[in-house]
Amino acid sequence: PKTRNSCYLNTRAELGVNMHTAKSADFLRTLIEVNNNGIARYEASLKETDEVDLKILFKQFKQKSQTCKTALIAELHRLDNTVQDGTEPAGTSHRAWLDYKGPLTGKDRTTMLNACEYIERVAANAYQEILENNPDTFTAEQKTMLFGQHALILENLEALKILQDVLQEQP
Repeated sequence: PKTRNSCYLNTRAELGVNMHTAKSADFLRTLIEVNNNGIARYEASLKETDEVDLKILFKQFKQKSQTCKTALIAELHRLDNTVQDGTEPAGTSHRAWLDYKGPLTGKDRTTMLNACEYIERVAANAYQEILENNPDTFTAEQKTMLFGQHALILENLEALKILQDVLQEQP
């Protein structure tokens, strides 16, 4: 027979698991929005450039963001959570920056690369902050996924830096 205390302990344990899941889900939603911002930036950049090498690069970056987003959504569904429309306050203001920044980039290669670098830095910082400040929030599988996605973003940043360095070396 259950005593009152054992029921209380089970309820507290269940509450802890639910809070843990809710916190994980909130962070996953934030990272979905981060990836949505990247996708939006690369879609805009693809429309703004006629340069074949940049189109290839932006398509690759957009695909990486879409792949990350898909994995994050799948994990949310696994946690029995829903995906919201991506209107978190930080995402909304950042999206406004994207809308504002888009027309300013035009077809200038350096400005476009800088805008994309900004998006990748925001993404890298979001992943790093979430992973460093919340080490006990995620399962081992979730951490593996998130660290892998963070590594992809760092690869994007490195590719952008190389392109920017080449541009600076040109007369």
